[in-house]
Amino acid sequence: MYYLIGSLVALIGILVAINHFKVSQQNKRIDDFIQNFFQVYKGSGVVMELLLPSGINNLINDKEIEKALEKLKNRIGFPPFRQESRIQFIKKYGYKKFFQYAIDKKIQINPTSVDLLMEELETEIQ
Repeated sequence: MYYLIGSLVALIGILVAINHFKVSQQNKRIDDFIQNFFQVYKGSGVVMELLLPSGINNLINDKEIEKALEKLKNRIGFPPFRQESRIQFIKKYGYKKFFQYAIDKKIQINPTSVDLLMEELETEIQ
């Protein structure tokens, strides 16, 4: 009986440690992206153009990308994609998938290219 309880406590401890490690790794990736972004940004006003060079594609899933974009928004004072319609479209398509598509097609992210990508990908979503 005590062996079973001890095993369960050990298992819970291991699961907590694994979760803590995953969260710390996620936070490190997000912080690295934010740091890279601000090393280049320096108040230039160019935001979308810096997302890929800053390594947003190194974040592993939509949840991480969304957290990073939210952190970025809080630091610069406005959403990186500026318009809510862009944000909703990209979120619906999938952040990771959207950025990977831009990389695969060798597209520099900017307001014009995002709008063109949205038109191109519209059929895929429907």
